Amino acid sequence: ALFENSYEAEKTEFDLEATKVMTGKELGGGEYTFTAREISASGAYVGGSNVLEGTNEAGTLNGEDRYEGNIYLGRIQIDKAGTYYYKIEEKDSSSIKDGVSYNPSGSIYVVKVVVEDDGHGALAVTSKEYKKFTEQSQIRDLDTLTFDGSYDKEDVVFENIYEAEEVSAEFEVEKTLKGRDFREGDTFTFTLRSDALDTPMPEGSTQDGASKVKNIQISGSD
Repeated sequence: ALFENSYEAEKTEFDLEATKVMTGKELGGGEYTFTAREISASGAYVGGSNVLEGTNEAGTLNGEDRYEGNIYLGRIQIDKAGTYYYKIEEKDSSSIKDGVSYNPSGSIYVVKVVVEDDGHGALAVTSKEYKKFTEQSQIRDLDTLTFDGSYDKEDVVFENIYEAEEVSAEFEVEKTLKGRDFREGDTFTFTLRSDALDTPMPEGSTQDGASKVKNIQISGSD
């Protein structure tokens, strides 16, 4: 008689999340899109793997002019023990649009997940680590690399910086002289004064109490 048993451990699952940071302006919900996909230790995409996609939540103020929003990419189920790698990146991460620079540090993250069978019918995630890369070409030989630390969504940060373009302004005045004509060598001095020290002023302005001043001399002519 043959008595046959089969063993199959229950699946395990975990969430992939990250953090979006915007410096310089408020962070609106759904403004930026992120993807995650399983890759092999060589850095190549695993055939048949799904592309997870998510957007950022509205940011909450954390520090002066710094807003942070959670990014939820999805829940992953694993039915076999082993080591898995997932690459997380932001779409359009190399451009500047409307004053916003996308990931000035060129952030790409790989999350390494180790799943083990406990021998009692259950799979379990025993470790999750992350590593930051600045270029796609660096993502290779992942099984030989030392990762940066334990994975947490606060460690996988995609940062954007908003900075409005500079604008310049010109001040023009007209000088009139009553009673006689302008003569060669006539010189007149005009003062441009700011209402606060942090007010933009022409180069060469000097401090005068709580304001800045710029004296401008104009010579008259016939």
